[in-house]
Amino acid sequence: MDDPSYRPGDWLIGRSTYFDAPASWKAKFAPHLFGDLHGNGCGSFTNKGPGLESNDNFTLPLDQAAAIADFDPRFYEGACGTCFEIGCITGPILDVATPENQTKLPLEAGGSTSGRSFYDVDQNAMDSYNRTVPGENVLVDPVSGVEWEYTRCWNESRTIYVTIVDVCPCQYSWGTQSICCGPVPHFDLSYWAHEHLAHPTQGKMMLRFRPVNCDTKEPVDARRGASARMGVADVEEKGRRLSMLNGGGDGQRVFVNNASSAPVPRVVPVYRDAISPGWSFNAYKDQWAEMSKRGHGAGGSAALCVSVSPGGRMALRCTNCQDTVKPFARVSKIDLWVRSTCATEPRYEPSVYLGVSTTSVYDYVLGSTPAEAPCGNKTRVWDHVTGETRRDNCGWRISVPIAALRGCTPAKAAAANSLFLELGRGSPGDAKVCMDEASIAT
Repeated sequence: MDDPSYRPGDWLIGRSTYFDAPASWKAKFAPHLFGDLHGNGCGSFTNKGPGLESNDNFTLPLDQAAAIADFDPRFYEGACGTCFEIGCITGPILDVATPENQTKLPLEAGGSTSGRSFYDVDQNAMDSYNRTVPGENVLVDPVSGVEWEYTRCWNESRTIYVTIVDVCPCQYSWGTQSICCGPVPHFDLSYWAHEHLAHPTQGKMMLRFRPVNCDTKEPVDARRGASARMGVADVEEKGRRLSMLNGGGDGQRVFVNNASSAPVPRVVPVYRDAISPGWSFNAYKDQWAEMSKRGHGAGGSAALCVSVSPGGRMALRCTNCQDTVKPFARVSKIDLWVRSTCATEPRYEPSVYLGVSTTSVYDYVLGSTPAEAPCGNKTRVWDHVTGETRRDNCGWRISVPIAALRGCTPAKAAAANSLFLELGRGSPGDAKVCMDEASIAT
């Protein structure tokens, strides 16, 4: 049913678990698996170098990170780097949350081989602020005697802002992760974000949440999905259904919104001092990668820099965005700033190519990653320098018309979701490649 009363800023209802934790917490509750932040699936928040990464390589404050479940495309599409405001709701943990069905989750063991919950293992476990849990996270049904999982918030009026750095997949390497399979929108907060809202002995909580602009923290229209969180215009009609918890109360409603399909001019940001909201990062045949290398961008700003071997590349993907956001739909050009060896002329730079394609994440059901689908041919970036003089700081301003990617038809471009820079296979050796001020324009 339509719900015309929804307005950007209304609260939606969700649920969360948490991942990663201090080493002492992991040891206390072993063999429960907590994961880690630095291995985030978005790839865009960890600097990489020789050896193993740790949270020292993680570029966000530890208490501002979260993952989001992949079952709901409205929140999963273009999720990486986008932002949400969240608050805790005291009460039972719900598996279904509608006015007609408030199905509660039974209390589960905390992951120990003995079947004991975290509370059973150590009810006096202290969080980073030396606080113990205010009570056992259980609600006993007075009639059936069933124990339901229940969380007590520190302060229901408090909210925090988190950036999406990873995904909580419904299907994973060990099978189905039911908590990430819906039907309630689900977040996996970092341990340090979780403990701002509730004690980590309580492994789950119910949330009120809303998408926000990462810079201003102003709420955006949840009906528009990733387009709103990325700050770009819609390109086509799309239906939106969301479960809404208005103002943190108990009334939950469902609404449908159809966005206009009228073409509008737009620019899709990809990188400027940092990877733009909506984009994940990957590199291969690389020696190191730095997400915001200071002093290496246009005008002395920051740039995304990698050192790669011939044939290696840096790639930015707007995951699942080919379905609705369509970052390359109606594209006329791709603008960016590129730096490599600081040569006196572009012709003396190592061959660096720009390409557009459709890529996917690893499919745990299929046991493989779907093949990349190129959008036409790659093109040498130095063939598209916009001026004769070198920009400051050793870089070159590049503007690549989509026609330069021969074979990248409008239909293929509309289905694309990835942009990459690749060091030519014939290059004499490893080379540094940096990108700044990248955008896709109609």
